[in-house]
Amino acid sequence: MALERILDQPRAVDLLRRALAGDRVAHAYAFIGPTGAGRMTTALAFAEELLVSPARSHPDLHVIVPTPPESNPRGARAIRIGAIRELERQASLRPAMARRKVFILDEAERMTGETPQAFLKTLEEPPAATVIILILPRARAVPATLLSRCQVVRFGPRADAGAATARAQALEMLADVKAQGVDALSRGLDHRSDPVGGGRLPAGARGAPAQRRPASHPRNRLEPARPAGGIG
Repeated sequence: MALERILDQPRAVDLLRRALAGDRVAHAYAFIGPTGAGRMTTALAFAEELLVSPARSHPDLHVIVPTPPESNPRGARAIRIGAIRELERQASLRPAMARRKVFILDEAERMTGETPQAFLKTLEEPPAATVIILILPRARAVPATLLSRCQVVRFGPRADAGAATARAQALEMLADVKAQGVDALSRGLDHRSDPVGGGRLPAGARGAPAQRRPASHPRNRLEPARPAGGIG
């Protein structure tokens, strides 16, 4: 099975396998998780299982990605209403080879303007033999009305995500140093030294200077000198 190649998302893969085994495939899914979690890889593997054929060049697989405006190739990338209208047209046709058609919307959070509302109509009245997969970074990236029509499949960060986060923090700190000087480095280290509050460590804790005792403290009082013992 193509899903066997997905090794680091066992919960997501198990959910999809059970749907296939019980022939309970939903008409729409939302694959939610951080960048690099393997959402698109899993979507393609799931499509391969649904189409019973390698999916990347299959005529019944349609991948929609954000694109710049036709009038400005350097403009902001988005999924515009024209792409959704084309999805509706393709979904209304019978599958060319397989039992189903599969539509994958990468970066579905980039739907703009009236696009989510137009897409909602497709989810409310899904064409027969059609499976739609939204790739999203978080649940609130699209209107709740869209998400409620999808079966949510959550993806956790991969094991190497911690190293990527550490690198991002190091680059952020370096940028602060370049912009604000060496003091920014000291503030950044102080901020990272408190694992709970994110601030400076309290006085007396490890790495912080001990407080000076007041003059009235008993240990600071001078004891009277003892007389020295005489000779003879």
